Formats: sequence, structure tokens, C-alpha cells
Amino acid sequence: MKKIYFLVFSMLLSFTVFAQDGPAIKFEVTTHNFGEIKEDAGKVSYTYKFTNTGDKPLKIDKVVPSCGCTTPDWSKEEIKPGRQGFISATFDPANRPGLFNKYITVYANTTPNIIMLTFKGEVIPRTETFEDSFPSVSGNLHYVINSLNFGSVINNQKDTVQDLIVYNTGTKPIIIKSLSNVSYLKAPLPITIPVKKQVRIPFHLDATVLTDLGLNLGMMKLNTDDEAEPEKTISVMCDLHQYMPPMTDIERAKATRLEFDTRVYDFGVVKEGEIVKTTFKFYNKGKKDLKIYQVKSTCGCTVTDPKKTDLKPGESSEIEVTFYSAGKHGRETKDITVFSNDPMNPEMDIHISANVIQHKD
Repeated sequence: MKKIYFLVFSMLLSFTVFAQDGPAIKFEVTTHNFGEIKEDAGKVSYTYKFTNTGDKPLKIDKVVPSCGCTTPDWSKEEIKPGRQGFISATFDPANRPGLFNKYITVYANTTPNIIMLTFKGEVIPRTETFEDSFPSVSGNLHYVINSLNFGSVINNQKDTVQDLIVYNTGTKPIIIKSLSNVSYLKAPLPITIPVKKQVRIPFHLDATVLTDLGLNLGMMKLNTDDEAEPEKTISVMCDLHQYMPPMTDIERAKATRLEFDTRVYDFGVVKEGEIVKTTFKFYNKGKKDLKIYQVKSTCGCTVTDPKKTDLKPGESSEIEVTFYSAGKHGRETKDITVFSNDPMNPEMDIHISANVIQHKD
């Protein structure tokens, strides 16, 4: 029995000696609770203190925060045995109202070499100011947002409404007299915006006037008597889709049907500045005439050219796609949308890609 006790004691002693061999880090605390902090009170910091309890110098290699809201700092010099060091975490509560639970990862020359430090709290939201509610400014008129986004609309919709909310910060009433530059919008103008008052102006979109399927972007001009800035510019956008009337199963079976040989093409490695082309062949596999309304790409670097837009059943055609790699670098992926009268797939995407490398002479 004495031999067993001696053996166990020797093993524990060896383990203790082994555990103390090299640098070792011991924190006073590894967690911190900031409690309630105000969003507009600025950044808060906490410092975690530690001691090198080992027998060799300790080195912090790096400290990595869990998010961009945290900035770390730490002892850059080696910490000798028995000496203290620090890790600090600075948290920015701006635009982060509510409860938070964050961590920072410490990498050191210890065993184990990774230590997690955590902190938590609750950010009390700041009181919204006038500038928060009306951040966009044009002369004496302030807007909640200086754009009109009508979202997804069908091209048979004559009246889709979106409000523009404005506030007059001037010393005189402002009259919005008329709008121009867009034929598809109407509003109850003229309208007067009283001093220090908010007014909601409804704008009516007539989608039947639009001819460009997909994303439509425009700039509306508001003509006013605002002395500071008479003409106001408001961006307008909508995503226009082709109207497809309801169909029975029998009607769908007899309808037109758009099909491609393939809808994906990879150019592979392309030298920057090089122009490459490919074609996508498509067919009318249905029983009625196929009509290609429009072919639209995601950027100006891709040019599409449908050779034929009206196909009888069984006929085929091609869409030529040209990719301009000038100014591009790395992996590039572009989408082309084909709008047709296929009731099952009125909007069909084809895709091209390339790996653009820098040209070397």
C-alpha cells in the first residue's frame, strides 16, 4: 500500500512540474458585464488583467474580436514569470441597441494557446432626433428618404401608390408646383408644405406606360418655390414584370415553351481587357408562337443580341453574349434575363462567368 501511495504522489508531483513548465496565463476574471450603457454615450472599455504563472516568458501573439464593434489592445512585450499583463476590449454601442454578448480570442505561447474572454451588457437606444427621422435634405425640405421605390409591379397595373414624406424646416410655406422628367408618375400637385409641418404626398405609378421590363431606374424633378433650392431631384425605381393571364391546365399544355441547350457558360481564364463571346441557343418547344420581349443583362459589360424574337413551334434561335473584361479582376459572374410569353417561365436567367487575370506583357 505504501508503494501505491508513493507512486501516486510521484505521478502528481510530476504532473505539477510538467504543468508549470513553460509560460502559463492566469486571468483575474475572464468575463465582464458592462450592464446598461447608453448608445449615444460613446465607447466603453474593460481591461482583463493576467499573470504569467509559468517559468518562462509569455508572449501574446494576437487578439481577435468576434465583431467589428470591438477593438482590442494587449501587452505587446514579453511577460516574464510572475509579472502581469493586460488584454483590453473597447466596445462601440453605436447603432447596436439591445442585449449583446461578445467575445475576444487570445492567442499566446501557452498550453493551451487559445483563451476566450467574454463581455456582455445592454445598449439603451438613444432618443431619435429630427435628423434621424428626416436624414435627407434638399434646401428647406427634409425627407424620410429622397426616393420612391414601388417594388415589384405588373405591366398592366395602372395605379400603384408610394408616399413621399417631406418636412418644411424653412420660415415660409413651400409650394411643390409640379413634377417633370417622368411620364409614368402623377401626384396631387400643386401642394403646400406648411412651416415646421410634415406632409405625406402620394405618387401614382402607371406601369402600363413603362416598356422596359425588369429593373427601372429614373430621376423625378419636383419644381418648387423653395428659395434655398427650387428644383428637387427624387430617384424612382420599380421592378416591372410581364402580366400573365390565368390559364387552365389544358391551356398551359397548349402554350408556348422556352428552352435552352444550356443556361450556363464559363469562359475560364480571361486576360483583363480581352473581349470574349459565346452564344446560347434556345427553342420554342411549345405549341404556340414564342415571343421574346426583352433580353436584359446585369451590367454594361455584357451585351446581348437575340437574332430572332418571334419563333414558331419547333423553331430555334440564338442569343449572342459579349463579355468585356476591361476593368475587371478576379472571378466575375453575370446574369442575363430573358423575358418571354412563356407562361411557366416568363423570366428565365442565363449565366456567364470568367476568371479575369491581369494582363502581363
